[in-house]
Formats: sequence, C-alpha cells, structure tokens
Amino acid sequence: MQNKKGAIELSMTTIIVIILGVTLLSLGLMFIKGTFGNITDITDKTFDQADDIIKDYMVTGTTKMYILDSNVAMKAGTINTIYVGIKNQLGRDDEFYLKAKPANDKSDVGWLELATEPQTIEAGSYATIAFFLKVPKKTIPGETYIYSIESYAKSQTKPYANQLLTVITE
Repeated sequence: MQNKKGAIELSMTTIIVIILGVTLLSLGLMFIKGTFGNITDITDKTFDQADDIIKDYMVTGTTKMYILDSNVAMKAGTINTIYVGIKNQLGRDDEFYLKAKPANDKSDVGWLELATEPQTIEAGSYATIAFFLKVPKKTIPGETYIYSIESYAKSQTKPYANQLLTVITE
C-alpha cells in the first residue's frame, strides 16, 4: 500500500510541475509575440511617416532624388534607417536601384546596407527606398564620413541622380 501512495504523490507533483512549466512558457511566448508585434507596428509607422514627408517634397518639387535626412549624427555601434525618395522623370516606367560611393578618404561603403532588388517606379511617380547605415563600435567620435548615394535607372548606364549623405560620429 505504501508504494502506491508514494507513486501517486510523485505523479501529482510531476503533473503540477508540468502544468506550471507550460503556463509560464505560454506567458513568455505571448510576451515575446506582443513585443515583436509592437516593433513591427512602430517600424511600419516610421516608414509611413518618412514616405509622407518624401511624398510632400517630391510632389511639389522637380528634384529627381531626395534623402530624407542627409546629415546624420550617430553613435558608434548604432544602426539607422535612411529613406531615399526617387521621382521617375524619364517619361516611361523603369526599375531603379541605389549604389553608394565614398566621397572622402575616411568613408567605408561597408557601413551601408542597400537594397539588392531594383524597385519599379511608374513614369511621373515616386517611390521611397530605405537602407541601413551601421556605424561600427570602434568608430572615433567627432569624425565626418561622406557618401555619394546614387540612383540608377535600369535602362541607363549613367547615374540617374545623386545626393551626398554626411555622417558625423558622436
């Protein structure tokens, strides 16, 4: 009789531990899902705001290309999203993409993570293209890095438009 009672108590303890473990795991997963859901919402809202600002600028102006924030101050080890508006003034639909070149001796193109796929822009329309700027951790504060961001139309060999991006490290 004693052995059966001990076996039942061990079984009950095991079941309770399993139930508590599954409950805590479920709560943790819901927390993580909620956190990542909020991050996605914030990212989408930021892109929409940038797109609206670029739209206002591109619709009223005759500029082919516009970098939303062409002068950026960043701390070492940080990442920033840069938004570029491109207005297709070719008179026909075309695919556009970005390239970057260092504009001074200090600049390193490895800091920029550009989109690899071209984006189709209808004639007379504009599109917003985002890319990442990653400042390495060992960057010296107070330095200035300059990049020439160039947009290309797939149907042309020369740059369609270009603008300078200046990064000052903090």
